[in-house]
Amino acid sequence: MKRIFFGIALMLCSITALSQVPPFVGFTPVPNPPSTSTNTTNPFQIWEMERQAQIMAVERQASQNAKTKREVMLAIREMKQYIINALGQDIDEALRKQLNEDYVALSKIAENVQTYGLKDEYIDKLLWISDNINNNIVSFINRTAESQINEVETKPQKWTGTGFALNYRYIATNYHVIENAKTLSVTGINGNFNIRYSASVVASDKVNDLAIVRINDSRFNGFGTLPYGVDMQIAEVGENVFVLGYPLTQTMGSEIKLTNGIISSRTGFQGDASLYQMTAPIQPGNSGGPMFNSKGNVIGVVCAHHAGAENAGYAIKTSYLNNLADSYSLYGIFPTCTNNSRLTLSEQVKRLKQYVFLIECSR
Repeated sequence: MKRIFFGIALMLCSITALSQVPPFVGFTPVPNPPSTSTNTTNPFQIWEMERQAQIMAVERQASQNAKTKREVMLAIREMKQYIINALGQDIDEALRKQLNEDYVALSKIAENVQTYGLKDEYIDKLLWISDNINNNIVSFINRTAESQINEVETKPQKWTGTGFALNYRYIATNYHVIENAKTLSVTGINGNFNIRYSASVVASDKVNDLAIVRINDSRFNGFGTLPYGVDMQIAEVGENVFVLGYPLTQTMGSEIKLTNGIISSRTGFQGDASLYQMTAPIQPGNSGGPMFNSKGNVIGVVCAHHAGAENAGYAIKTSYLNNLADSYSLYGIFPTCTNNSRLTLSEQVKRLKQYVFLIECSR
């Protein structure tokens, strides 16, 4: 009877693992979350850790010996409840059929024990069912996890971020937007999301989270004259700013989004001098987008928000983007500053949004 209670608890920990093993959620860069992703933690490891921890508790409980008909009936009831719980999970037809058969067999044993009392043959059958249920559950967990791994390995991971036009064919964005991407495409040029242009990374700075990509597609005819400049001067606290980008496209759609606020600090997270802190709200997917000043010139590259504070976002100062271009000998790629302050905010957005793009990445 000691084995019965050990087997029951072992099964209970198995079904706990079945329901708690998370899906592969894995690679989630600050840009828009990937549509298909992997987890850096292997689900086998999660299941084994939980299983072993519970087995240790079971071994203490297993020292109790069941000697009465009441204890046996209690064991049968626990096993039947376990099966009911398992049948409520997302399981395949093979396991469902096996569990239903075991449930019927348990009911038959309970009937016999009630009628004829405790017999060795009933105990042996109970132990066999306990082992059978546990083995079937473990087998299902293993083949399900293997199936998930195979599915993840065969499907490409995809995610998106934001970028904005520079002179010629160049686009500025964040390093973490393009990190580990095998393919890049740019869409939303001139507001057209039906055409995707292939692009490649030509300059990157992991430390300062910046990257410059170039459109390689032969169909691309250029951006034309850009209606804004890239201002390398340090902005002042209290200056009005606004952000354009493509946050959370899976739920918010691909229309460009506007947020605005002020510069609240000339340093960023933990006093980082390469960043501005701003009050304009940003979301995953805004990464790599431009932060404009009231004149309609780019003064920062949006990169992150403070998870523990409201209205605290960060943008990398454009002087660091200039340093990156210089280090790769990309001269003349920054447009000259203009003054659009005479325009209303909505007029500026209408003029500038044609040059802020959705960057699509996959690996």
